[in-house]
Amino acid sequence: MITDIRMEVGSAMIMHSILKKCLNHPQSFMRFCMVGGINTGIDYGLFNALVYLAGWPALMANTLSVAAASINSYIMNRYWTFGDRAAVPHREQLPRFFALIGTSYLIGSVILYALHFFLPAWAAKIFVTGFMLAWNYTGSHLLVFRVNRGGDRA
Repeated sequence: MITDIRMEVGSAMIMHSILKKCLNHPQSFMRFCMVGGINTGIDYGLFNALVYLAGWPALMANTLSVAAASINSYIMNRYWTFGDRAAVPHREQLPRFFALIGTSYLIGSVILYALHFFLPAWAAKIFVTGFMLAWNYTGSHLLVFRVNRGGDRA
């Protein structure tokens, strides 16, 4: 019971930190959300076409739809959302971006897999999307498209 309380307090503290980071940078967060809306359209459109029209298993469809949306995400976030930080070479940002997206994908897939026993695939996908928004914005802002404390680009 005490462990459960500690986990809940820890989760609440993490979510508070994420929300605070988003509110401190409203313009980049709003742009990130707009890009995310486009990426979600790509992701959901491809996911649903593969699952419901082509008969693919949900996890295989998710892999392809997330990959397509991720490529679009990198391009749009690099040049528009965090455009002031685009001077950093791709060789530095791209590996960090794919590490973030890969981690997000793995965690999201575990959640999707667990939820698909209780919910339709589309409903499980909506839940996973909320998680990915918070995770990916924070990671993009702090790790991928970051600026060093001295003002230099990372």
